Amino acid sequence: MTARTGTRTVKIEDLITDVFVRTKLDDDHVMYLATLTEAGTEFDPILITPDMEVIDGRHRIEAALLFDDTEIEARVVKVADRSELITMAFEANTGGAKPPTQADIDHTIKLLMEEKLTQSEIAERIGLLPSQVKRRMTEVRKKETRRKVIAAVHDIRENDMTVRESAELHGVDPSAVKVAMSGGGRRKKVSEDRREKLAGIMKTYGSLSRKNGSLLADVMEALGEGEAKYDEVAEILSSLEKKVKGQTRALTNWRKRLEAGEAS
Repeated sequence: MTARTGTRTVKIEDLITDVFVRTKLDDDHVMYLATLTEAGTEFDPILITPDMEVIDGRHRIEAALLFDDTEIEARVVKVADRSELITMAFEANTGGAKPPTQADIDHTIKLLMEEKLTQSEIAERIGLLPSQVKRRMTEVRKKETRRKVIAAVHDIRENDMTVRESAELHGVDPSAVKVAMSGGGRRKKVSEDRREKLAGIMKTYGSLSRKNGSLLADVMEALGEGEAKYDEVAEILSSLEKKVKGQTRALTNWRKRLEAGEAS
């Protein structure tokens, strides 16, 4: 049973974001909220627990940080346990401006399964039919098994473990590990594709950085020659700063998810 204990101003640096019911943060939505903030729009307070854990409002927090805000309005809500925190976070997203995707729903089901909730309890918490939840739980289990098998194969190849030792460590069938190991060619191709994507990301960032540098040099030259106004240049710099801050915050968010064990 939840209990609301009032609204107060809190320091953003004190907030704890360990529970993620979305698979990722939407950078475009953060920028949209930032645009609304500039226009004077006021948002509802974020939801947090008495222990400062964020229940709802991550996009609003990220938007506030783009303006170097150090504080934000929050409504404090008491929750009985972690499963209720997850449920409240999901409910808040369901009724918000950005409804959860199917991937978000599956991710929430996974979190509730980890809290040992039954199929009927999960169905009641997230508002789906038991038959729908049953199908999604099956998919979640399959995905989790695949992840464990991949981890087992990694330990065999990198840590000199036997198939039986690795399978037992990760709680999977040894035969499934053997099958996965026989598909080395495909995994090598996937690994190569990921390395190519990473190289592409680094190349894109490098190219973008050079283009921005060239643009700023041209703008500053135009300012020096009187072809551009100070306010125009300041606006360009301000816009670029927000974009860079948004990208930095996005990377920080992925780092938090990794450290919280959400990458699986």
